[in-house]
Amino acid sequence: MGHYCKLPKGLKLPSDVEDLKEILLNVEPRLQPIPLIRRHVSRFVDGADMDEVYPKLWLGDCDAATNVAYLQRHGITHVLNAADNKTGPAPVKTGPDFYKEAKIKYLGLDLIDLPFANVARHFVATAEFLEDALSTGGTVLIHCRQGRSRSASIVIGFLMIKKNFTAGEALKRLREYREVRPNNSFLQQIADYDLQLFRERLAYYRSLPSSSSSSSSESDSESICEEVEKESLDSDSFKTVFSEPILTDTADSREQSILDDSDEYESCHERKIREQTLSESETIYIPKRPSTNDNYEFASCKELSAEFSINLVIDYDYDSDDESSDSNDF
Repeated sequence: MGHYCKLPKGLKLPSDVEDLKEILLNVEPRLQPIPLIRRHVSRFVDGADMDEVYPKLWLGDCDAATNVAYLQRHGITHVLNAADNKTGPAPVKTGPDFYKEAKIKYLGLDLIDLPFANVARHFVATAEFLEDALSTGGTVLIHCRQGRSRSASIVIGFLMIKKNFTAGEALKRLREYREVRPNNSFLQQIADYDLQLFRERLAYYRSLPSSSSSSSSESDSESICEEVEKESLDSDSFKTVFSEPILTDTADSREQSILDDSDEYESCHERKIREQTLSESETIYIPKRPSTNDNYEFASCKELSAEFSINLVIDYDYDSDDESSDSNDF
């Protein structure tokens, strides 16, 4: 048999769309009595609605976005408008000139909250905008009309790309602070993007020099796992793996969902995790997540095995406490 190792701590299983729907159903905003009272008073007085869902990242609605004095009191330096659509329903018409006097930097997205809209194509550009703002000490408001679907999807994309959250971890984090609810099409795109990031990160780990060793000794296997775990997910070499957009704009207004080519990618509900015997060069054990049942099915296991010459098997003895999460509370 070949090498055996569990997934490195930096690499986590992607969430499928059913996981995301379950989070929407079961996770309610956490109770914080005193701040909650202040927040409600502020919303009543100012007529604005926004919540800090990640340090210095605020998710809000159009009323918060158009109340410049309110934004200044909260130290907002950047605004990302996920509803700057030129046509279609529910636009929020602000723009750079609206915030010019307050010296607030602005980014607007031409995005509508309808099933055929392609939110995933904005993930890379918006993640860079948010990362630049935070790295320079800024505080950002991300908003759409209600602050629940378009803007929430953008924040989830940022957390997946820049903070190594899975889609499920990111959605749960937002739900704990705000009643977000991306539409079903956006949920599917988010889940597919999570899978794509997993594939790219797995390819990156496989490209590490020590992973090319053909030795079958136990010590070699352990050294592969150790080297993978030491790699920083924030390193420049790692970022290049997934820094380009997965989709590009097309002339067709009915944009296709990310990774919707059925010939290339399988549904997340078509194939159980099971041992693949296409190659004996390496086996990676996939931990069974406690939140899913024994029939948990994972997309593209066969493709991953064929592409990376590995065996994929589910590990029912995996200790979930060992799996790390970067969703740090504040």
